[in-house]
Amino acid sequence: MQNQLIARELGEGLWQWLQPKVDSTDIEPELLSGDSEALALSLPSSTTQVNLIMRGQRVVATRVQLDAKQRRHAAKLIPYELEEELSSSVDDLHFSFLPDKDDNVAVLYADIENCQRSFKELGEQGCDVRSALPDYLLLERPESGITLLLDENGLCARLSEHWGFTIEQELAPLVLSRLAEHSAYSEQAPEQIRLIAKDEESLEQLRSHLPDTWGDIEQDAVIGDYWSCLDLSGTNSALNLRRGALARSLPYQRWWSIWKKPSIVFAAVFAFTLLVNFVAYFSASSEADALREKINAVYLDAVPNGRLGDVERMLESKLSNVKKVSTDPSNFVFLIDKVSSVVSTDKDAEISSLSYNGDQRVLQLTIDFASLDKLSEFRTKLTERGVHSDSPRTTSIGSRYQARMKLREL
Repeated sequence: MQNQLIARELGEGLWQWLQPKVDSTDIEPELLSGDSEALALSLPSSTTQVNLIMRGQRVVATRVQLDAKQRRHAAKLIPYELEEELSSSVDDLHFSFLPDKDDNVAVLYADIENCQRSFKELGEQGCDVRSALPDYLLLERPESGITLLLDENGLCARLSEHWGFTIEQELAPLVLSRLAEHSAYSEQAPEQIRLIAKDEESLEQLRSHLPDTWGDIEQDAVIGDYWSCLDLSGTNSALNLRRGALARSLPYQRWWSIWKKPSIVFAAVFAFTLLVNFVAYFSASSEADALREKINAVYLDAVPNGRLGDVERMLESKLSNVKKVSTDPSNFVFLIDKVSSVVSTDKDAEISSLSYNGDQRVLQLTIDFASLDKLSEFRTKLTERGVHSDSPRTTSIGSRYQARMKLREL
């Protein structure tokens, strides 16, 4: 019973269930009743298994004889072996079967819509229905005997391990009489009959329904109700109707009830994050457009007739072509002073042109001399004054010589 709940279907949306006993306490299981919502609220946890007891009037137990070869195709053969005794179309019924003794196969069948309705009613409340059996197959039965229970739901009878029925009380005398006449259906006459009813008066009423041929059979009378004679080990029967088309599916409803609130919170956080990112994106995009306009304006100020494009690259290209200005002190005055002092010693020397390169710290000079000896003397005197002259390029102009040279400070 640990982590399990037994629920009995009473009809008209009502249920009766046995609250599971907690092993660590001395509290006995409690019998409760109510609708499916109340049943779900009484579950100890969301993982508690629910074993469903279906109304026996809606589930028929019978047998079919199939040899070993036929049993391989039992799922297809059984509905049509029973077709003559069925009151509904084969397609409207749900079958569950289990090989029994000899060539017999125990069979349960019920209206598939009724079964689906019960499973859906509990499933919508988050209940995990693991098994479903008719009420008569969960009655305790004496060995080599039968059990008859009389309560407000009628007569509930378990005749063997996989056979029984639940009928209206008015039909009890007729059905039990036929059962006694055709003992072949029960394999052999019962050796013991267990009678269960809520009080002595009901027990006498139940005895009155027994056929006369069962008068010599040992009887065991018990005052109790359905729950007092429940065989809980039967919930694991292989005849479980929760199979095939009615097998358990993934509990989406229960999962949703568990994750509903976290999902809503997560969705809200995700939507808020998405909104913040969109706002940040559009804000950054606006700032980028404004910055681009400023860059273009700077470019047009620097290059009024320039074409807009990759202005950063174009500005970098133009700036790379601008000569760097040297921060070293100029030696122009020094070189001019030395040149002037030497030129003044030669009255025939005449400076034609000069230019100064501050980056190279070089004075380029063009000067006329009367002879090549005067040129050589001029260069010697410059060297004595700390000025180096490159090898000059000389040109003869009439009787004079013109020399172009570069002068550097030693």
